[in-house]
Amino acid sequence: MMGGIFSAPKVPAPPPLPAPTPPPPQASNKDIRASRDNERKRRLAAAGRKSTILTSGQGVLEDTQSKKTTLLGS
Repeated sequence: MMGGIFSAPKVPAPPPLPAPTPPPPQASNKDIRASRDNERKRRLAAAGRKSTILTSGQGVLEDTQSKKTTLLGS
Protein backbone atom coordinates (compact mmCIF):
# COMPACT_ATOMS: atom_id res chain seq x y z
CA MET A 1 0.00 0.00 0.00
CA MET A 2 1.29 3.37 -0.98
CA GLY A 3 -1.18 5.38 1.07
CA GLY A 4 0.70 4.73 4.30
CA ILE A 5 3.78 6.73 3.28
CA PHE A 6 2.12 10.10 2.95
CA SER A 7 -0.21 11.68 5.48
CA ALA A 8 -3.12 13.99 4.64
CA PRO A 9 -2.27 17.72 4.56
CA LYS A 10 -3.17 19.69 7.63
CA VAL A 11 -5.69 22.49 7.09
CA PRO A 12 -4.79 25.72 8.92
CA ALA A 13 -7.37 27.26 11.22
CA PRO A 14 -9.31 30.15 9.66
CA PRO A 15 -8.32 33.64 10.79
CA PRO A 16 -10.49 35.20 13.49
CA LEU A 17 -13.37 37.41 12.32
CA PRO A 18 -12.75 41.17 12.48
CA ALA A 19 -14.49 43.14 15.16
CA PRO A 20 -17.85 44.56 14.04
CA THR A 21 -17.67 48.15 12.85
CA PRO A 22 -19.47 50.76 14.93
CA PRO A 23 -22.63 52.22 13.37
CA PRO A 24 -22.11 55.47 11.41
CA PRO A 25 -23.06 58.68 13.16
CA GLN A 26 -26.60 59.82 12.44
CA ALA A 27 -26.93 63.16 10.67
CA SER A 28 -29.77 65.46 11.56
CA ASN A 29 -32.20 66.72 8.94
CA LYS A 30 -30.69 70.20 9.26
CA ASP A 31 -27.22 68.83 8.44
CA ILE A 32 -28.55 66.87 5.47
CA ARG A 33 -30.46 69.86 4.12
CA ALA A 34 -27.43 72.15 4.53
CA SER A 35 -25.17 69.66 2.78
CA ARG A 36 -27.63 69.26 -0.09
CA ASP A 37 -27.94 73.06 -0.47
CA ASN A 38 -24.15 73.49 -0.46
CA GLU A 39 -23.75 70.79 -3.12
CA ARG A 40 -26.46 72.38 -5.30
CA LYS A 41 -24.85 75.83 -4.99
CA ARG A 42 -21.42 74.38 -5.82
CA ARG A 43 -22.76 72.69 -8.96
CA LEU A 44 -24.60 75.82 -10.09
CA ALA A 45 -21.47 77.91 -9.60
CA ALA A 46 -19.34 75.41 -11.51
CA ALA A 47 -21.78 75.31 -14.44
CA GLY A 48 -22.42 79.07 -14.43
CA ARG A 49 -19.98 80.10 -17.15
CA LYS A 50 -19.91 76.74 -18.88
CA SER A 51 -23.19 77.44 -20.64
CA THR A 52 -21.86 80.68 -22.15
CA ILE A 53 -18.73 79.24 -23.75
CA LEU A 54 -19.60 78.14 -27.28
CA THR A 55 -16.17 76.99 -28.46
CA SER A 56 -13.74 74.37 -27.30
CA GLY A 57 -10.30 75.04 -25.91
CA GLN A 58 -8.99 74.75 -29.48
CA GLY A 59 -11.22 77.55 -30.75
CA VAL A 60 -13.66 77.41 -33.62
CA LEU A 61 -13.07 74.27 -35.68
CA GLU A 62 -15.45 75.06 -38.56
CA ASP A 63 -14.79 77.20 -41.64
CA THR A 64 -15.99 80.76 -41.42
CA GLN A 65 -19.03 81.88 -43.38
CA SER A 66 -17.65 85.28 -44.37
CA LYS A 67 -18.42 86.97 -47.69
CA LYS A 68 -16.18 89.21 -49.64
CA THR A 69 -17.64 92.70 -49.58
CA THR A 70 -18.32 94.40 -52.87
CA LEU A 71 -18.68 98.03 -53.78
CA LEU A 72 -22.21 99.08 -54.38
CA GLY A 73 -22.99 99.86 -58.01
CA SER A 74 -19.96 98.05 -59.40
